[in-house]
Amino acid sequence: MKKLFTLLFLTLGLTASAQQLEFVLDGEVLPSGTVLPWEGELKRPELPFLGSTAHTTDHLLIRNSGDQPAEYTLMVTDLGCSGGAALQMCGGGQCVPIPAGQNSLTQGPFTLAAGETFDPQYGITGFSDGGGYANGLFEVIYQGPNGREVISLTIRFWYGEANGINDVATLGDGRVDVYSLSGRKVRSAIPQSQLRDMQPGIYIIKDLSNGATRKIAVKR
Repeated sequence: MKKLFTLLFLTLGLTASAQQLEFVLDGEVLPSGTVLPWEGELKRPELPFLGSTAHTTDHLLIRNSGDQPAEYTLMVTDLGCSGGAALQMCGGGQCVPIPAGQNSLTQGPFTLAAGETFDPQYGITGFSDGGGYANGLFEVIYQGPNGREVISLTIRFWYGEANGINDVATLGDGRVDVYSLSGRKVRSAIPQSQLRDMQPGIYIIKDLSNGATRKIAVKR
């Protein structure tokens, strides 16, 4: 009988539902706490409701990698903006900026089915033509196997003239290693001219001639 109960316990343990939400960028999981610089053309032509002064993330998703639906809320906290910009969250045909006089915004709860993804459309609005920045802490709060879980992502938006990010047109001809923003090597010892053929996005490159590293923006 003891063996039967042990077997039953193990079986229930194996079939117990698990929920896990995670940030995914271009198919790559971003560990909670990642700091993500975001620069370049952020407008989403397929989302006309954003308006002419709104930019938002693209290819950044929230994924439920568990086997049960997950209920979650979204929270954004203003870590500092310039140029009249305000952080916002968009979805369902509308955008909601952080209200004036407040430094955070919470939306939800929402439900994400097992294996499904959601495009949070984090972004900025109301920026000036002169360029600037907007830094935000984006959190997803949900009930996981061990109770309340929080995953976070800090996004540093640069708009207009970017600071500290190089365009590939300004690079030389030496060979570089290329890394994603989460530190995964995606290319090894390629000529810098081949960077123009990569998928649009922000990368970190290491110059193999001197070991120097820098961020680059690949655009279309």
